Amino acid sequence: GCDSTVTLHLTVVDTSVAIVSLTADFCEEYSAELSVETNMTDYLWNTGETSQTITVNHPGTYMVTATQDNCSVTSWYTIENCELNIYLPNAITPSISDGLNDYFCLHEKYLPMIEDFEIRIYTRWGELIYYSDDKNFKWNGEYRGRINRQIIYTYLINFTDNRGIPHQLTGSITVL
Repeated sequence: GCDSTVTLHLTVVDTSVAIVSLTADFCEEYSAELSVETNMTDYLWNTGETSQTITVNHPGTYMVTATQDNCSVTSWYTIENCELNIYLPNAITPSISDGLNDYFCLHEKYLPMIEDFEIRIYTRWGELIYYSDDKNFKWNGEYRGRINRQIIYTYLINFTDNRGIPHQLTGSITVL
């Protein structure tokens, strides 16, 4: 008793989307690889990237929108701020000329976590011999145009981290 037949072609799209970190601990190297786990085919991250996996170097919330046909789903992944424990050497060896340990400087992995920055280096009598407000500073132990070996200097570093928290580091550096 039917006068027509209707055929329905139904496509079911699995819209589950998750972001996973392929890196065990962001705070070790201040870097993480984030990857989208989904059956959808196209990706757009809030960083502008369109690949399935991205590398990030800053804490924060990362968002990806995965799409296929007319369906789109968004997922978020948050990387928490790290406790900032900066390691600085207590000696440098610029006079050895081996290209190793020639400068007193911050390791590059700390740089994304530091905003405002100042370093002052003093002689043991309190004379200021080096100043920089560049977190990319490199000091080779030079004082009055020469590198004096077997001398101990003190330093004072003031900086604000990327959360706006002020920090102060003090210590000594020996030029060998």
